Amino acid sequence: MAQVSVEQPDMSDNLPFGVKSNPQARHMRIVMPSYTGIPSDACSELLMALQSQGYPLTKISHCSNVEHARTKALAHAMQDAKASEFLLLDDDVYVYPETIERMRNCHCPFVAVVGATKQMPYQITLKQTGHEIVDGLLEVAGAPLHCALIRRQCIEDAWKEFPDRRCRIAGLSVLAIFDSGIYNGELYSEDLWFCMRMMNIGYPLHIMVNADVQHGNMIANIAKNTIYKDILGNTCKGTM
Repeated sequence: MAQVSVEQPDMSDNLPFGVKSNPQARHMRIVMPSYTGIPSDACSELLMALQSQGYPLTKISHCSNVEHARTKALAHAMQDAKASEFLLLDDDVYVYPETIERMRNCHCPFVAVVGATKQMPYQITLKQTGHEIVDGLLEVAGAPLHCALIRRQCIEDAWKEFPDRRCRIAGLSVLAIFDSGIYNGELYSEDLWFCMRMMNIGYPLHIMVNADVQHGNMIANIAKNTIYKDILGNTCKGTM
């Protein structure tokens, strides 16, 4: 991986005025690669709600390379020894705070809610066949990670399993598993390569199918959208 400049991350442990630290909330850290430096109004509202509950934030701003931004943001967040799980959140996403709690309370160590993207019909077809929706979750081979929750154990195990992906960026030790690449003649995004690597070490991604997501100016709910139901096919006959 090429040497690139590293922006100083915003490691925001300072809570809004009047907000007391929440020991339980402290176990999750928000990880945000901010490509513009200014989150959308909807995302800012979500951040305010989460931080008011005591969740700390790690943000990398003004990074033009999505792979480096996600890699560096997660590496900085991992330095927080108290954080046992990380919320990967793009700066143009809004979900209800209650949805975040549902993600935290589910049994899966790697879970995401998926909004609308131009690539969605292609990416969601990468599901593993033969799975049905159980407790509102569907196991897939890969999906966009604009709002995903992953446990620390997943990253620590990936560090052990992929020593060839360890490197340093401007003095920072990172695990370069957010990178795009060619697979079966097709170019896969950094999201999908990350998902495939997690799946290869026993942590497949599960998507929460019945969750409202605003991504940019598009709003989606897989369980309610006919297009996504057609893409998911017979898997939608399970429990919602």
